[in-house]
Amino acid sequence: MIDEASVDAIDKARVLLDQFKGRSETLAQAIDDFLLDLLRFVVESTRERFP
Repeated sequence: MIDEASVDAIDKARVLLDQFKGRSETLAQAIDDFLLDLLRFVVESTRERFP
């Protein structure tokens, strides 16, 4: 997914990680942090495509 660097990759990651939410507050926070980092990565890596 990280190789894709797209909004679709974020959606796929969210769907996969949502199955783990609710198990613990720590895990939920880690998932949220990961998704934010992935979003930053996608924005930074695709920024060059837009003038």
